[in-house]
Amino acid sequence: MDFIDIDNNKIPFSNKEIYLTIKYVLKTESEPIKKWLLISHFIRYISDEKLLNNTIALFEGIPFLETTFAHLNNLDGFIQSEEIQNKIDETKIKAWIYSLSFCCRILLEQFSKFIKNCDIPELRFNIIDRKIEHNLSEITELIKRKSIGSRRDEVLDLSTIKAQEAEIKKMIQSMEIIDYNNDTNYFQGEIKHLESIKNNLIPAFETESNIKHEHIFSNNGFELFEYILNENFIKQKGIKGRYKQLSYFYWRLFNDKYIHQKSEPFKNWFMKTYDDEFSKINTETDTETAQRKKDYSTALEWFKTN
Repeated sequence: MDFIDIDNNKIPFSNKEIYLTIKYVLKTESEPIKKWLLISHFIRYISDEKLLNNTIALFEGIPFLETTFAHLNNLDGFIQSEEIQNKIDETKIKAWIYSLSFCCRILLEQFSKFIKNCDIPELRFNIIDRKIEHNLSEITELIKRKSIGSRRDEVLDLSTIKAQEAEIKKMIQSMEIIDYNNDTNYFQGEIKHLESIKNNLIPAFETESNIKHEHIFSNNGFELFEYILNENFIKQKGIKGRYKQLSYFYWRLFNDKYIHQKSEPFKNWFMKTYDDEFSKINTETDTETAQRKKDYSTALEWFKTN
């Protein structure tokens, strides 16, 4: 459990600065859930009752916060029962509890797909000797570990070592950027864990994949083709334009000697391997676009540098 001492809690922002920040955040084009999370963080520093109530009102009507509002319905009575007589102190406590509650519920919603089968404890808080006791750190740590672990498992299911390594590098880089920007080492353990996994990827799996499809591909071309699929350079099944994109990349890989089979055997292999069905590989001239050329250059650069 963590404690917030309302008598010894430094407030880094004035109410006016918080108001201007919230006003700015609301105008940005960020995802709504990211806006809500940022604003919910700033709520804890509000000491003006009117500003607090107006800010809380911004969250009304958000479907997944309905139960949170219900749980906090009697918060004023709860605070007053703790014999906190000073109105400013009441506002500070109320601000912290709303901030903790909103942050917790928004994080649970944001990472719901990664933690749906996890046993996450409920947020608990209490007021003891003018200190707010809460377990949000325990919850956020669990969300972090479970979310990163789930994403790690998805990455390790990719069919080539190069694809796995590239995605793990992306994960590590994003964590390092967050830590650097905030002057923290919050992801130190996760970065060390992912570095260990990256350094111990088993090349045999990659070789096995290439051997399995060597009747179609050459020069490790299957790795390049899988990367093109994984990066969604070819649209998902059922989306218009998928087979023209597939045709374009077939011809590029064929011309660059990453595929050694003619179009008909490749088409049959693709339909069997990816449980798909289409009539033909289009001609090279019918499929070339500036965007597809750019996507192939991106894929080729990745393939040659990894």
